[in-house]
Amino acid sequence: MKKRYFIVMVLLATIISSSAQATLVKPLNLQNLVGIATYVVKATVTDKVIEDDVYESGAIVNYYTLAVKEWIQGTPPSGMEKEMVIKQLASGEFTQGSKTMRQNVGFPEYEIGKTYVIFLPKPHAVSGLLAPIGLMQGVFEVKTDKQGKETIPALQKRAKMLSKGLKVKKNQAFLSQQLNAATAGSDNSYSSFKSMINSVKGDVE
Repeated sequence: MKKRYFIVMVLLATIISSSAQATLVKPLNLQNLVGIATYVVKATVTDKVIEDDVYESGAIVNYYTLAVKEWIQGTPPSGMEKEMVIKQLASGEFTQGSKTMRQNVGFPEYEIGKTYVIFLPKPHAVSGLLAPIGLMQGVFEVKTDKQGKETIPALQKRAKMLSKGLKVKKNQAFLSQQLNAATAGSDNSYSSFKSMINSVKGDVE
């Protein structure tokens, strides 16, 4: 058991140090998120499987199946245009025979049936693990309001952080206007958020 804990901790440390772009936990603005992400997808979670990943990560992992609604950034890998599977370290208490293992790694967890905008790097070359950029900072739940409009409720709380320190050359005034509207709660629509992402892409590509 101690050996397993050691493997998990070393693996997590390796991912954080060698793929810092995937697991940065310092505050990130929108330009950081877009610039670091290889992919930005809007996707609905259709399945979740917990497995003991003995051969790659040596840890308990979640496999999430995502039905991709839209590729906002990045070219989808072959065969993943409409569906992709991501592997993350699982958090919780797991029993194997007479032994109990606890993993509390702080990776985001997704609920089946819910839709999210997720900022993703490429999977880790060795373990295949894939954490969103900035962990929870790279995950935005998409909801549908009573009028059938897609919204991102968390955008109102997170707009100030997303706007902090932006150095956008193109569409700066328009982007600032959108972020101010999000902060005020007057426009937290998915379409507006997608427009914000596109506004900074030219400055980070």
